[in-house]
Amino acid sequence: MRRWLILFLLMAGAAGVGAWMMAGGTSGTSATPEPPQSVDLAEGAEFYQEYCASCHGADLEGQAGWRSAGEDGILPAPPA
Repeated sequence: MRRWLILFLLMAGAAGVGAWMMAGGTSGTSATPEPPQSVDLAEGAEFYQEYCASCHGADLEGQAGWRSAGEDGILPAPPA
């Protein structure tokens, strides 16, 4: 009986340590990310226009027929 109690306590402790580490431990960082700042949003919009809009559309609409593969088997760009 004592062996099972010790095993249970070890398992419970390991589970507790694992949960504590996944929650961030004592690193001092928040588990909730900070909301994006206006400068982040402006940079993101610029990045999208430069690298993504040519396929996904300037208004995030995607390419026509994006749900069906073309004759080459490639799917068109979906809405962003």
